[in-house]
Amino acid sequence: MELQKTTHFHFKTMGVLLSVLIILGFLTGAAAQSPGKSWEQYLTPEEAGWSGEKLREIYKQSGASALMIVYKGKVAAAFGDIRRRFKCHSVRKSLLNALYGILVDKGTIDLDNTLEALKIDDIASLTAAEKQARIRDLLKCRSGVYHPAAAETDQMKAQRPRRGSHKRDTYWYYNNWDFNVLGTIFEQKANADIFEFFLRHIAAPLQMEDFRIIDGTHDYEREYTIHPAYPFKMSARDMARFGQLYLQKGKWDGKQIISEKWIAESMIPYSSVPDRETLGYGYLWWIDENFNGSRMFFASGVGGQFIGVFPARQVVIVIRADTYAEKSVKNRFDAIRKMFAARIHPLAAKPKFIPLRLSVKRPKLNTIPLVQKEFTRYVGEYRFNDKPFLIKHMDGGLILENYHYYYKFRLLPVAQGTFFIEDMEEFLFFEPGVEGGSINVDFHKSKEIAKLYHTILDRGIDAGITLFREIKNRIDDEYLLKSLADRFGKEEKRAEAMEVLRLNVLLFPGSLSAHREFIKRFSDVPGEGASSKRLKALADIYDRLLKESTSGLSGDSPGLSVLRWYTQWLKARAYPLPISDEEKKRIVGTYGPRHVIVKKGDLYYYRDSPKITMYPMVKLSENLFALDDNYPDIFRIQFVMGKNNQAIKLIGIFLGGQRDESVRGANKSK
Repeated sequence: MELQKTTHFHFKTMGVLLSVLIILGFLTGAAAQSPGKSWEQYLTPEEAGWSGEKLREIYKQSGASALMIVYKGKVAAAFGDIRRRFKCHSVRKSLLNALYGILVDKGTIDLDNTLEALKIDDIASLTAAEKQARIRDLLKCRSGVYHPAAAETDQMKAQRPRRGSHKRDTYWYYNNWDFNVLGTIFEQKANADIFEFFLRHIAAPLQMEDFRIIDGTHDYEREYTIHPAYPFKMSARDMARFGQLYLQKGKWDGKQIISEKWIAESMIPYSSVPDRETLGYGYLWWIDENFNGSRMFFASGVGGQFIGVFPARQVVIVIRADTYAEKSVKNRFDAIRKMFAARIHPLAAKPKFIPLRLSVKRPKLNTIPLVQKEFTRYVGEYRFNDKPFLIKHMDGGLILENYHYYYKFRLLPVAQGTFFIEDMEEFLFFEPGVEGGSINVDFHKSKEIAKLYHTILDRGIDAGITLFREIKNRIDDEYLLKSLADRFGKEEKRAEAMEVLRLNVLLFPGSLSAHREFIKRFSDVPGEGASSKRLKALADIYDRLLKESTSGLSGDSPGLSVLRWYTQWLKARAYPLPISDEEKKRIVGTYGPRHVIVKKGDLYYYRDSPKITMYPMVKLSENLFALDDNYPDIFRIQFVMGKNNQAIKLIGIFLGGQRDESVRGANKSK
């Protein structure tokens, strides 16, 4: 489950009749608009009614790795690598909903069958009461069965209710046991593998362009449970087809793949979230009955994976995050609100369409053939950083398995002993070991990173910096250097890790994550924390970085602006400017929802909220302050002075350049 702060709530059952009426209205207005073998897009986002410039900026700020907006069956906008198969995480649950719909429509599955009738048990035997849970209770996450489950997060384990604490269909808990057992029941009733069935009955008729059987796998954690999870990998453009199927009430190219009745029944919010009045949960889908003035239902997964269906607007939105690289989407729902706000006019009277353009170039790979003898050489069990994984010979090639949980990845040979890992987009290097016949393995995000790693390791940091400056195929993704720093960190080579992170800031001065990672790791020393001495050292490093960047590795003006911003912030924290009592009196007060107070002689800032968080204020210059909150500053406060040199207005200045203001004593911000 990915939705933040909604992992575990007590839900009340809503009126089913009312919900059915709502959902029937919710699903109206979506005519069949199935894309063909390949997606078409509007000639420009403006033809579809959107500002392309605004959408691109929203995408860049979101941290997403891919984004698609589909309007009336055509692509209004697409950014990032929409072909790359990212991990779906909990979106898998909504994918299973479609498979259940097919078997329920055929009469193969009876939702009122109990676990007892289905002979479902687990390592820790189910009680008589637990066995009375029905399939429909599991679909709603209201089974009342609280067993350990495969693919549970630490948070889910910690919040799992006590066994026997709730009867079936009385309490909602986002329960991987329910989801995984639904997979077991499905394969039992379908007499088929989930992924083979999905390929045959969903991917093939929808003409998905990237999904393959090996993109699904069974994740067993046999020490806890006999029921595996069923993780998927999928591309953004294939996810968009899945969302479009639901927008079209289960119909595709004139054929009813899933019944309208099943989709309507699935989108009834059987449970509601007390803290978010409009949010509910149906059959393996989330439902928001009033999101930004419109109803939506959506599939959600870790990192911000998202398939959002907006029936009244005839829109499908897909958001992907590269969780291979531990990336995530920032403020996903705020980003979606901004996407709709970027709609500047109605659809063009006669819009023009073109084949969907692919904005991301794939790595150029010149693969080499391998003979059977060479395949056999690489097959086996391996360990990397104490992590076991497998390489198998499958479908005429090599497959990497268990490196990212139980996911499978094709290995594409690009040189003797060197393979490109599909989807993960890393390189796997095989090197002869010191013992006869043994083989060592090594993972790196690129060949350049591999060379840089070994140079730093064998010849030291200075040699690594020299090589880095000479690399012709310049490293163009900040995560590459972060991954190298992580590697050094795991090997307890702190000096090397910090130097790589320093290079990351120098090369990508406009990246907030590069700054945050460097500042956090520099400050995170056991027993010291962000001490005054360490802050001064960090501020001095940033001073040097700023000087280097003007004549060194990057001349990116927006990046230099961000670097100056951080340098000023760190210097103000390390070498604080004095604030007189008279100065405090001039600015203390209420500014709409914002407040400036003095506490124990220090200035603090906070906003109106149910739970007030007060931030110490640090002076940058006359009437300009930042927040000293122990994480990188992205907000500043400027006071506008009036008569008698008293503050009359507070202006909030954000790192991205946005500004808003609040008048002193006013109730609302402008």
